[in-house]
Amino acid sequence: DDLQMWPLDMYDYLLFTGTLRDAQDESVTYKMALRAVVVLQTAEESEILESPSISSENFLRVVIPPKSSNKSLYDSLQIVSQFIDSYVQQNLRVLVASRTGCIITATFVMAYLISKKFTLKKAHDHVTSCDPLNRPGRSALQDLSRWEESCHGECKTELVLPL
Repeated sequence: DDLQMWPLDMYDYLLFTGTLRDAQDESVTYKMALRAVVVLQTAEESEILESPSISSENFLRVVIPPKSSNKSLYDSLQIVSQFIDSYVQQNLRVLVASRTGCIITATFVMAYLISKKFTLKKAHDHVTSCDPLNRPGRSALQDLSRWEESCHGECKTELVLPL
């Protein structure tokens, strides 16, 4: 009855995806030795989340634009990738969390992997091998394709939806 779901390992036991509950649960952050958290929230989810065991300078909040707006995730991909990399380079664990812990977190994990020289296809295959349900939507894939071009100087993955 009290089955605890733990965040999913997405990259070398250093990058995990999970829920906002995971980000706030001191036992999860302590037992997993998490050192930083990226919280992905919509503008409507304006509550400021805090984690008792993660200091505020190790906590990055990213507001996700609503689907109805013409804004994309692209503008946040670099900021989040750099934040994650600053910890992963020190072998410190990072949690990428959202209310559902799924689709949107996959997008930002893939962006980080692309910044580390993965192609979009390889990043997509890697993330879906960790969790087949954890995959970005169509507009996120288009942002990731632009991100791949920005990171690699060219678009190495032909975007054929669904990927």
